[in-house]
Amino acid sequence: MASFFQKYGDEIEFGSAKDLRIKFSEINCSVPEATKGRTTDHKERYCLKYYLEELAKKEKLTFPLRVKKEESPDFLITMDNGVKIGLEVTEGTTPEYQRKIKEFEKNGIEYEFIGSWVDNEPECKWTEIIVMRIKEKLEKLNQSRFKSANRYELLIYDNNDLTLPVRIEEALPMLRKKLCDVLRNFKKIFDSISILTPQGRKEQLLYDILKDKNC
Repeated sequence: MASFFQKYGDEIEFGSAKDLRIKFSEINCSVPEATKGRTTDHKERYCLKYYLEELAKKEKLTFPLRVKKEESPDFLITMDNGVKIGLEVTEGTTPEYQRKIKEFEKNGIEYEFIGSWVDNEPECKWTEIIVMRIKEKLEKLNQSRFKSANRYELLIYDNNDLTLPVRIEEALPMLRKKLCDVLRNFKKIFDSISILTPQGRKEQLLYDILKDKNC
């Protein structure tokens, strides 16, 4: 079985933000189509690269740091100051959508959503899917087999129907309100929840969506 970080093995060290960019440029972080051998490792590697590079830009990381591929959580990030972060990565999607994507890819055609939406229905549907995934990961976090860390972070890759006309600026307040209600039901919660979401032709990291929200 191939190592997660390829030539670097299943654990990698970054001496600086520049070193992080250089080493990730040497690792194939592309994500193939589902019908062409796409795996969980492909998706997690892509998300981790994007997340760490964005956190480095925001000066949220202390170098040098080590990242180790794990399970429960998916990654353990140990920074120079001794702080250990457990990072869990998941997709904000539905089995139905993934089945449709595979079917369209198999037939060599691009998936196109057909249907109509009323008022804020897309934002409500998006919120429902994201909240569902967060609840699943909160349940996992509260199980005893989750490895120890100083803080836990959740990264959600928004992989819904990409033609869905979701207005993020309207969806986020709805999501934050629902999440505050959900979090009250769990003893342990994630210290930050972030979403990697498509915005036009590029992606955007919505970092720590509950940062300014008092739950």
